Amino acid sequence: MELAWHGGPSVSLRLADRVLVIDPTFSTPDDYGPWFQPNRNAPAFGAYLGEFRPDFVLITHGHFDHFDLETVRKLAEGPRPRFIGSPEVVAAISRHFAKAHPAVMAILPGEGMQLHPGLSVQAHEAVHWLTGEAGSEVAARFEGRPDRWGVMPCGGPMLSFVVRGDGLDVYFSGDTELAGVPELAVAVAVMNVGGPVRDPVSKQPVKCILDGTDLVQAVRGRLRTRTLVPVHHDHPVFLEAVDLDAVQGMLGDTCRLVRLPFNRWVQLDGMSEEGDPCTRCC
Repeated sequence: MELAWHGGPSVSLRLADRVLVIDPTFSTPDDYGPWFQPNRNAPAFGAYLGEFRPDFVLITHGHFDHFDLETVRKLAEGPRPRFIGSPEVVAAISRHFAKAHPAVMAILPGEGMQLHPGLSVQAHEAVHWLTGEAGSEVAARFEGRPDRWGVMPCGGPMLSFVVRGDGLDVYFSGDTELAGVPELAVAVAVMNVGGPVRDPVSKQPVKCILDGTDLVQAVRGRLRTRTLVPVHHDHPVFLEAVDLDAVQGMLGDTCRLVRLPFNRWVQLDGMSEEGDPCTRCC
């Protein structure tokens, strides 16, 4: 099993001889407008394809920092992976990029899907603001406004994913609150964690995904895993940093927190004799 973090929520996984990427967001403000907050640790797109060309693209939900329309366009017109997401995500890709004839597959919460012999994905419904019906209402208001292209491509549910292959399973939380973390036993948990964000209406700081304390509670109470990989916390949308040292301290020996470098494959070799996960950079 190999993981690569591309900054923000964007993570590649190499498993069962296939590469998946979750929520690739590699655009710049020039692709949209001054409203856009880019993933500042994203790779250049050409460099990304050279090292991490995906077979499958999993999109968790319809917010700009996860469903990046311009990155999807480049992938649909170039390497042509298969895109997997909610029916709303799939419909948006098909509508916006019909000329590229993207390969799309819709998945609902609770459903599983075989991607390749020995490789599968299962979707879970998570909890996040401005998703579901509320998200669809907001997305409809932005539809047809060129000045707000890409702000919220669609509504629909917030999905988390469990990818299984080679006898291993990896949980990708997406942007969920604690109530949306399922009870699972997985080899690796890749968790989106972050500080408060600014509410677009009130302009006040609000909490919308797991913070450091929630992350510890999720691992102790809902997830049985020995390997925790926190991501997304570097994105400029968050107003405060997450203290990962404090998270590791609270977890103690119950779980090893792995901090990935940017844009570099890291192999997770399983457990050492002491029971800690071994990692090596490739």
